[in-house]
Amino acid sequence: MKKHAMSVLLGSDVGYYWTKSVAGTTYGLMGDVLGAKKYDDITNIPQATNDSLMTKPATYDSFINSGTSDYQRDKKGEIHDESVRWWYVRKGIHRGMRENFMDTLDETHYEQLEHCITGNQGINIGDFFKHLKGVWCSLDMGVIGQRSSASGRGLYPHPM
Repeated sequence: MKKHAMSVLLGSDVGYYWTKSVAGTTYGLMGDVLGAKKYDDITNIPQATNDSLMTKPATYDSFINSGTSDYQRDKKGEIHDESVRWWYVRKGIHRGMRENFMDTLDETHYEQLEHCITGNQGINIGDFFKHLKGVWCSLDMGVIGQRSSASGRGLYPHPM
């Protein structure tokens, strides 16, 4: 699931400065799955503002005041409108991925993430992976091998 999510997010075309390397390689929203530290290690792109960008931008740019020239007002307004646009695009991507994961997983694997009032709206993609890794057991070949040898019958016993 994580590999699939990363491949989908790699292709997301968003205007955040931390999604593109100096050489021009686009990483999309892959950092939302990896987390800021791992994303920085892999891409050498600092993603320190990643979490703050998940905060909805204000309705208007608070740096625009009565002393701002018309040219600067227009320029700052365009930049702010673009940040609002990318925020909504990113929220939409998170919503789509969240719904895909909820369709894929059994409810018991994500019901603890649900908020009593807002439901699953505040859950982002990385939350699913943190929860699955922290609460549920990862099955690797070692665990499957231990289960097989302990029962003597393998993972799926044959009917008699």
